[in-house]
Amino acid sequence: MTYELHGVRREGSEETDIQISVEERHDETFLEPRFRMVVSDAHATYIADVSTQYQISQAVGLSKPVVKEFIERVAIMAAFPFIRESIATTAARMELPVPVLGLLRAGSFSLDEGDT
Repeated sequence: MTYELHGVRREGSEETDIQISVEERHDETFLEPRFRMVVSDAHATYIADVSTQYQISQAVGLSKPVVKEFIERVAIMAAFPFIRESIATTAARMELPVPVLGLLRAGSFSLDEGDT
């Protein structure tokens, strides 16, 4: 699900700054991790805020460590291609150079304790 996609022209640092934040909501049969990436470069700031949704067939108790591991191993890998494409498409529509966002390798994304 898409919550927000946009870009704002600005003059900024030559370096590209990338920030990603994670929120989640869940109950006994539903999990929705939400990812917000903000990319700032010399031309603009881009925001892509998307989520992935998972339905669980039987009610289960999702502990914090289980949710954290699922987000790190599965949800980010499902969401990242859409985040990356959204940033690239927004830059292209604004007729600006597309920021280069590398590939996300399995196991390379981890949440801090306070992220979920």
